[in-house]
Amino acid sequence: MICPICEKGRMSKRTVDVVRHGLFVGHFKADMCGHCHEQIFDSKVASAIEAKMKELGLFGAEKASVYKVGGNFAIALKATIAKALGVTKASKPVIITQLKEKRLIVEMG
Repeated sequence: MICPICEKGRMSKRTVDVVRHGLFVGHFKADMCGHCHEQIFDSKVASAIEAKMKELGLFGAEKASVYKVGGNFAIALKATIAKALGVTKASKPVIITQLKEKRLIVEMG
């Protein structure tokens, strides 16, 4: 089968590593293009990836609100997320900045 994305490469069955938001989700079977490396998962595999992402807490990303507080900015968490993480006013999170990826990682420790 010719790749439906680039229309140059051939698709072949491969086991691929699935990584989302910088975290390893698992090894899954996909049709992969030998030219552009596009990966296409069948519906059964896509459902398995979705289930694993939910298990890892990677599924259902939500937008946050940003507020200006004095000369700084604050990112607000929904109460349900804060509760699940055990966040309180006394929490001292560590924020890791990945500028190249435009990503913040917050570790609640």
